[in-house]
Amino acid sequence: MNLQTIQASHTISTCLFAYYMGADALIVSVKAGLYPDTTFTDFTFGLAIAAFLLTLLNGIVITDVEDIEGFFGKAIALSKGIVYKKINFGHLAILCTYTIILNVSYFAGGLNDKKSAMVLLGLVVANLLVPIALIFLSNPETIKRVVGEPSEIEKKLANKGVDKDFSQAAIRIDFWYMSICAMNIIGISRVFDENAFDLGLHNEEQGELIEQTYGVFEVIGATVVGTILTLFRAKVRPSLCVIFVLIIGGLGQVAMVYPNSSPVDPMILAVASAAFAEGGILVSLASFCHEEYGTENFGILFGTMLTFGAAGLYAYDAIFFPNIFEWFAEENGVGVKHFKSYGKWNEMMFSWFVGGYVICFFLAVISHISVKRRDRRDSMKLAMSKF
Repeated sequence: MNLQTIQASHTISTCLFAYYMGADALIVSVKAGLYPDTTFTDFTFGLAIAAFLLTLLNGIVITDVEDIEGFFGKAIALSKGIVYKKINFGHLAILCTYTIILNVSYFAGGLNDKKSAMVLLGLVVANLLVPIALIFLSNPETIKRVVGEPSEIEKKLANKGVDKDFSQAAIRIDFWYMSICAMNIIGISRVFDENAFDLGLHNEEQGELIEQTYGVFEVIGATVVGTILTLFRAKVRPSLCVIFVLIIGGLGQVAMVYPNSSPVDPMILAVASAAFAEGGILVSLASFCHEEYGTENFGILFGTMLTFGAAGLYAYDAIFFPNIFEWFAEENGVGVKHFKSYGKWNEMMFSWFVGGYVICFFLAVISHISVKRRDRRDSMKLAMSKF
């Protein structure tokens, strides 16, 4: 199915990661906006029941052998996935609208508004309507009219996504360098989410703002990067997007090295840029793995990169930050340690963060050049074989 799925790879990964990372913000908005008087236990129990019913329905649908054969039989005929891509534009349009509403709600003062919660929930449900379009594309004439003549990038992508096993991927420097980038970006960004109260100088409102900023901007990062890849893939590769998010993430951390020089709240700027980088790199790496290593071993290869991300989370959150806190935190009147103000602790910690982004920037550049050269060689081989 590589020829079919490769065309819509960027849109699929964008929607999956954006909704996954935005789930906590959506749940908070729905709980506070629509069910403010419901206890958290009852609310989560209701979510569990809804999830069970949806899983049961999904199981009934996908275990219908006749439907599976009919769907995939049509999918193979859908001109190498170009129809997949065009249908998924509907999901992308909904996601962009969702992200805008989420962003407006955040800057308007919070995610607790009832109207915002209803709109966000409605947009999520609206995704169920998009696959109905597939019904109207089941006959050859409609398919031909919708697909039209494949563009140059669609033809080029049709030659990518060749399946590779782990040993073939492991001999390529881009695989390991991208994994290291995932380790640093994910590890650094999660420090903000896991330690919001401490980073907010033990101010509950600041800690909550850090958490909300993190939840919103990781969705923005996934949506922006995914939209760029979907609409401008002819000019922008997934490996180039990794470089882009590294620059954004690194520049944001500089604000906390020199907090007095920032025109806006330096901590919020650092959180927003790190969260944006995390959302962006997850979409970029998913598309990168699909294009470079295929689908047969996608789970193992992409999972390896995410495992590096988990290692980064442990290194930064369980080892690095606790030591920074132990060295620089001061005790208050009741013997509780906390950061009283910005000073040496943030200079040291965020200097390390900036250094991590800089190292990964050079690794990403080397990977990008390596992939471009490999594609150039493959194109020349393909041209010579046709000749």
